[in-house]
Amino acid sequence: MLVSGLSAVTLLRAFRAARVRPVVMRSAVAVAVAVVAISAAGAATGHIDNATSRIADMLLVTLAPPAIVVGVVRTLRARNLDLEPYAG
Repeated sequence: MLVSGLSAVTLLRAFRAARVRPVVMRSAVAVAVAVVAISAAGAATGHIDNATSRIADMLLVTLAPPAIVVGVVRTLRARNLDLEPYAG
């Protein structure tokens, strides 16, 4: 349950850093709450299932890095910095 919660919070922080649209953020919060609730319910009943933890990890690994990149690019553009030197 702890791992699912940490993964969910990390993904939400990445989305917040990317300043995603409110509808995307609300959807992400709903999914995060559902994953943590399912994980907590499983832990409370004694049924330990790694599926919710794997789902949270999958979402974190696939969605957080692009969200962080979007956040960095938006921040650089907001500060009127030229992105060409960073393009490599």
